[in-house]
Amino acid sequence: MRFSRRRPRSRLADVERRKTSRLILFSLIIILAIGFISVKFGLELLVKMAIFLAPKNQPVSQEQKRLLPAPVINSTPIATNSAQIAISGYASPRAKVSLTINGSLTGSSESDSDGYFETKIQLNKGDNFVSIKYTDTSLNESKESQSITINLDDESPVLTIESPSDGSILHGQDQKTVEINGKTEAETSLILNNRYVSVQSDGSFSSKFQLHEGENEITILAKDKAENQTEKKITLRWQP
Repeated sequence: MRFSRRRPRSRLADVERRKTSRLILFSLIIILAIGFISVKFGLELLVKMAIFLAPKNQPVSQEQKRLLPAPVINSTPIATNSAQIAISGYASPRAKVSLTINGSLTGSSESDSDGYFETKIQLNKGDNFVSIKYTDTSLNESKESQSITINLDDESPVLTIESPSDGSILHGQDQKTVEINGKTEAETSLILNNRYVSVQSDGSFSSKFQLHEGENEITILAKDKAENQTEKKITLRWQP
């Protein structure tokens, strides 16, 4: 009967096996220790340990603030006779909107969830230079809007009827058509008996008017850009 003979194990192989066993044991101890710490002290401690062990020479990134586009301003009058008017437009949602008049910060408002804002401003007599900017909820600032000019004018325009004189009596076919001459302010709208009349650059105007027999009432209305008005009437009598 033959007996198989076991080959002797290599000494080097035994050393490698012992190293592997120790490594496995060490890994198990580490895993168990981490599990114990997690249960005992919670996840917060592990996060703090990770932060403590992280490299300290890496820079912390910060979000750069952005320069936002200027707000959109709705159409505004170039002139008004009201000392208080509303300014509206669009910015970022829930933004703080700041208004500057003639270089001085005069007030602020907040846009709604759609970015719409509306606020009233107090004007000074004469030209008012208005600009607007806003700051969003992340404290990013916008560019300043282009300055808009609003003129506060609460004075009625000058209106003079130079000829013919009120109460004039005219005769014959040659005087049936009369020429109305006068003067008002430049860039003023002029209406003569519901008909627009051209005003020259110096404010002068002239318009022909055909009379009918008897009394003729002529109404002249001057209106400036701020909607101030001056009205005058004359009565002319024509006889064939």
